[in-house]
Amino acid sequence: MSWFMRMVGKSGKTHGFTLVELAIVVVIVGVLAAVALGVYRGYTRKAMATEATAGLGTIRTALRVVYARHEDYTSGATIAVGAVGAQVPGIDAGDLQGTYFDHDDYAIDTITGTTFELSCTGDADSGQGNAEGRATGVRVTLNQDGDETYSYTAP
Repeated sequence: MSWFMRMVGKSGKTHGFTLVELAIVVVIVGVLAAVALGVYRGYTRKAMATEATAGLGTIRTALRVVYARHEDYTSGATIAVGAVGAQVPGIDAGDLQGTYFDHDDYAIDTITGTTFELSCTGDADSGQGNAEGRATGVRVTLNQDGDETYSYTAP
């Protein structure tokens, strides 16, 4: 063992980590954890937005069927701005019930004979079980051409 100590130039004393070295390690781990948490939250919001996009796509498909039949998205003014509810033919309440968003979160923002814009906005009552309220601040919009926007507003 003494030959090892001579090679590294140490005396016979053993040394541990200094307080400064431990503090540096703690700071580095803290920074990495903060970055990882931010990235994780971003990915979970994107997953929520994907569920909303799927629900909006279901509504969009139903409205395209209405347009194919009547050549008018409003179906003779029976479909109007507001909650999707039962006003879109072929959409039942259970069709839009997801993990993060409920049927009540989906709305028709604008609709004319040839255009529409749909939205899904999460709030404190959105979702079911352990996911209830987690989508608060997540908003996704979709128009007749399939153009999608995503936004998040911190609660």
